[in-house]
Amino acid sequence: MKIHPSDWPKAHITHDQLFPFLFILSLFTLLSSCSKDDFDFDKMTDPDWSPTWSAPLIHSNLTLHDILKKGGTLFIEDPVTHQLTLEYGNSLFSQSAEQYLQVPDQKDMKIESAAINIVVGPGDSTYFDIEAPYSFSTSQEGQVFDSIFVKTGAFDMDISSQINHSIKVIIRLPNAVKNGKGLEITTNLPYAGTLPVQKTISIDLSGYTIRLNNTPGHVNEIIPSAHMIIYGDDNPNNSPYTFTAICDLINLKFSKIIGYFGQYNYPLEDTLYLNLFKNNMSGNIHLEEIDLFLKTTNSIGMPIQLTFNDLIAHSDKNPPYTVNIADPSTGFPNPITIPSPDLAHMGTSVDTTFQFGENNSNIIPAINLSPTYIYFNINGMSNPANNPAFKNFVYDTSRFSVDFDVVLPLFGAISGFYVEDTVDFDFDIPNQASMVDFKVRTENHFPLNAEIQIYFADKDYNILDSLFSSSNHQILVAAPVGPAPDYRVIENPPIKSYTFSPDPFYKEDLERLKQTRFLMIQAKLSTYAQDLVKIYADYKLDVKLAAKITITSQN
Repeated sequence: MKIHPSDWPKAHITHDQLFPFLFILSLFTLLSSCSKDDFDFDKMTDPDWSPTWSAPLIHSNLTLHDILKKGGTLFIEDPVTHQLTLEYGNSLFSQSAEQYLQVPDQKDMKIESAAINIVVGPGDSTYFDIEAPYSFSTSQEGQVFDSIFVKTGAFDMDISSQINHSIKVIIRLPNAVKNGKGLEITTNLPYAGTLPVQKTISIDLSGYTIRLNNTPGHVNEIIPSAHMIIYGDDNPNNSPYTFTAICDLINLKFSKIIGYFGQYNYPLEDTLYLNLFKNNMSGNIHLEEIDLFLKTTNSIGMPIQLTFNDLIAHSDKNPPYTVNIADPSTGFPNPITIPSPDLAHMGTSVDTTFQFGENNSNIIPAINLSPTYIYFNINGMSNPANNPAFKNFVYDTSRFSVDFDVVLPLFGAISGFYVEDTVDFDFDIPNQASMVDFKVRTENHFPLNAEIQIYFADKDYNILDSLFSSSNHQILVAAPVGPAPDYRVIENPPIKSYTFSPDPFYKEDLERLKQTRFLMIQAKLSTYAQDLVKIYADYKLDVKLAAKITITSQN
């Protein structure tokens, strides 16, 4: 009989192990995630099926990029040496000035007089002036606005006159300037026998610049005013008269502000999870060179100070379980000040990078703990000196952002590093199969040994069987490594291949394995002779997988 290709073993695995030294797990993923389309069916002949069939299934030549290309991790390759570096990044904070700096509505600015005495005869006119100094309210204590460049907003007026004569009113806001001219609105209030005479006016302030008076004795001051021209008629003199113009500056959005903005707090709290250690059960690695970079971009024209309340690495598996990266005894700078562009460089950004390594932090013992995560709790404060003489500025697009990068050059040693993972697995085999036997041959150009055990588990995670029953679980033999400073794999004499065969699966095993829904993978990893190694982009792993299936004929 013949077996249709769709009856062949197939598996579906999702696995995002990211740590480069753990590439054997990704290799297993590659081998066991092969669907029927991965097999070389051209090697199957048309004649009748023989009781035993054997053929190569996979022959792959893999680099580290190939093995981990679906992981989403950023690898950096040195353009000269080709040594690989692993980078984990996280955006800790990013906020535009428009998100936290607002100009409140300025309500009930009153231009009024409660006692206007007017004597004017028919055909004559007189005038009366009112000024009403007003100090802007601000959203933050201690703020001083010198200039507000208005992107959008409105100047609304509700005018009410108890004067029984027709008047012309000129409302002026000389602090609001556009095209070199102060804001001026002229309107007529004709008296028609009924009081009060009222009018509502709204002016679009888009494109205006509001210049506030902050000379000694004045803070955020503007001076709206009213100039009234009263026309005489035969109406009686009912002095004293009242006049009121209630003005509002509303919905003000700025394109730019210059002044002093006081002290804002920026709570920066986040957790950076390190997938490279997420499956670690016990054991530490030792990396020689690790750096934590704090990268800031500041286009807001005010200095910002960052104070580290917590900067810790935590492992659930390895003592001492928590390491304080920002330990002051290491010389960790706390707080740090983020520089800003000055008035002469408005519209530009200042990019700053702070590097924390072995000489000013605990980053190396923190990462060699094999932590699950790094926790950040940082308080940011603008204008830490609280000096109003220091001029600030912002554009609506100005932004302050903080990014963290953990940079791990792949240079170190591993000994007794245990990891485990559980992945989905669907083992579907033909009913005619009485035995399945696999053989794997590897030619390993990585300086890494790997011992592995794989358990087959049902939907309730009950273990059905294991891939290996013997004590020899080593499926990768590390390539030998040369001396410092390169620690490169020695390719001469050529790397030898290594062949291993898991125990075959017989009929009763195969029936039991049909219940498999998960694979539980356990691996013990070590570098060549437990010595220092470096990982380079040109390292490769040559893998050949062959299968033999014994078929029981059915009549």
